[in-house]
Amino acid sequence: MPFGFLVPALLAALGALAAPLLIHLRQRDRRRPRAFPSLMFLARVPIQTDRRKRITDWPLLLIRALALALLVAAFARPYLRRSVSPEGASAGLTVLVVDRSQSMADSAVQAALADSVTALLREIPGGGRIAVVGYALSAELLAAPTTDRAIIGEA
Repeated sequence: MPFGFLVPALLAALGALAAPLLIHLRQRDRRRPRAFPSLMFLARVPIQTDRRKRITDWPLLLIRALALALLVAAFARPYLRRSVSPEGASAGLTVLVVDRSQSMADSAVQAALADSVTALLREIPGGGRIAVVGYALSAELLAAPTTDRAIIGEA
């Protein structure tokens, strides 16, 4: 069963997986300053340290990245495609829906439609029932479910 996405363009958002890494590296130790009486009246000068940022909590980083990847995958709408070949298909009901509007009245279009229906009928398993529904302004049953291909061909 092939696996796919309905909106594969959203997978480009997986580039946002760098966000947890950047957030993780920008986290600073939140130390509270304490008042020290003898230095209270001196000017404050920020201390700069040239400390290299390192990832200290790998499990937290991996959980953040996994959560973001799952969120992106959910928005991309994954699905499993079940391929059913005519040889392996069960003998179920197949409904052919035919457009009978004025746009289909042209003889060339009707010939192409007949060829398409003939090709579809060859792909449907022998024991399968087939029904034909036509529609223009409303739907109309042209052939009730049957296994007789001749009746379907006439409809």
